[in-house]
Amino acid sequence: VIDKGLLPMLRGFRKAGVKVFLLTNSYWEYTQTAMNYLYHEKKVDGELEKKNEWLELFDLVVVGSCKPAYLTDPYLNLFRVVPEDGSLRNTDG
Repeated sequence: VIDKGLLPMLRGFRKAGVKVFLLTNSYWEYTQTAMNYLYHEKKVDGELEKKNEWLELFDLVVVGSCKPAYLTDPYLNLFRVVPEDGSLRNTDG
């Protein structure tokens, strides 16, 4: 469901200097599709989807977060997503 107030609200937070993050248990592929839909207010694919313009709305995006285990398990693996192709990079080292 498109909420016409969502993008102006997030942009307003950023403009006011508020740090904004997205934390989800969903993996990158689903998050990318859903956020592109909300950002563009329609289904997008191809090159437009790969631009991931919605990332400008957030200071930090965490996908596959394993909520709530990430709060208590010091051994959970963290990976950095390469937005252009969805591949994962190890954050260790």
